[in-house]
Amino acid sequence: MVITVIGILAALLFPALKPVVNKADRARGAAIMGGIGKAIFLYTVDHDGYLPGPLTPGVGVVRGAGEAGLGQTLVNRIAGYAGGKTYQEGEIVKEFANPAVLKRSGTNSLAHYYLYLNLRDTKGNWTGPCPWGYPQHATWPQPLKVMRIENPASQIVMKDSDKKLVNTDRPPGWPSPGGLDNPVYWDSRNVLFFDGHIEIEQVSPTTP
Repeated sequence: MVITVIGILAALLFPALKPVVNKADRARGAAIMGGIGKAIFLYTVDHDGYLPGPLTPGVGVVRGAGEAGLGQTLVNRIAGYAGGKTYQEGEIVKEFANPAVLKRSGTNSLAHYYLYLNLRDTKGNWTGPCPWGYPQHATWPQPLKVMRIENPASQIVMKDSDKKLVNTDRPPGWPSPGGLDNPVYWDSRNVLFFDGHIEIEQVSPTTP
């Protein structure tokens, strides 16, 4: 009888607790994303102001093959700036990893974030090439200097990635956003801007 009552109470309380847990997950995720933004800035300090790149848009959390700075993944290029530790190939870079994504996916192979590839002005008009450079591109192969980013408070660095994320700036042939099937925070994503601040992007609620 007692077990039945506890089960009923748990079923009643879980929907009420879910938004609280979700908010805590989002706050933790924002802190991790902010740390990535700081690591990008530290990278520019050591590289004459240039952003890391060229990069592919999906941002995973596992250190890949090759020396840091030679791969085309953000985690390969700036892992050492995120925590001051040398990560080996195949290791999870904990300063990149969103615990909520790991918890809900059960794997470390998914993309956690998605880099934005084109710069936009306050009206949404395209203002320049991909700040991260284009791999094997003849005209813009290398990344930009961070000082060339105009209106950094309105220029997106990255968002939490999921398969429902829509990025109309994605060049033809570039991979679409990957990761979880639904937004990790159910009804929102974190968004990092070039000035370091983070905003919450509201989306249609989905089943976690």
